[in-house]
Amino acid sequence: MDDVVATVAGSDKRVLAIHIGTTPFCGPLGEQFGVKCNCAEEYVNPRLLERQVVKYPNVTFAFLHSGHEFLPPTSSCYHDFKFADECIAMARQYPNVYLSISALFAQHPDGTMKYPGGEELVKKMKEAGVAHKVFWGSDASFRREEIRPVLISAIKAMKKAGFTEEERTWSLNGCTRKVFGLPARAS
Repeated sequence: MDDVVATVAGSDKRVLAIHIGTTPFCGPLGEQFGVKCNCAEEYVNPRLLERQVVKYPNVTFAFLHSGHEFLPPTSSCYHDFKFADECIAMARQYPNVYLSISALFAQHPDGTMKYPGGEELVKKMKEAGVAHKVFWGSDASFRREEIRPVLISAIKAMKKAGFTEEERTWSLNGCTRKVFGLPARAS
């Protein structure tokens, strides 16, 4: 991993966006599509990146999905949100670690959440004092018609968790721009 992070550190963007946590493609769903995903601890534990986070303080580490648990408790790779808690702790500890929340609120066509726990995770982020390091946007692939309801669910979760209007605005716009080095919107 050092060679990847060293390459990023030498680039002009200096951001490493990496999926942290499990994926629904571990197990039967992935097998049905011929995908072999690894969700054992050695593949999903953010602490395994800690040495690089410390060694490369000029690289922004964007923890996509913030270690969210996308597998059911019956899965052999279910980690009971342990790595979500570790992601939050690392965001609190290190100035170059940020957390994405968009995929946490993925929904079924009927509007029910695909993966429970997003509201609680956002609440933990607020309680840990890392609301300023939370951003919307990741590698989640939403269809156009899904973005609005998912975004509304995320905003409701942030409100319920106590995010101020300023923190919500920052998470939905400013932090994403900061993490990915995007220019500010023209007025």
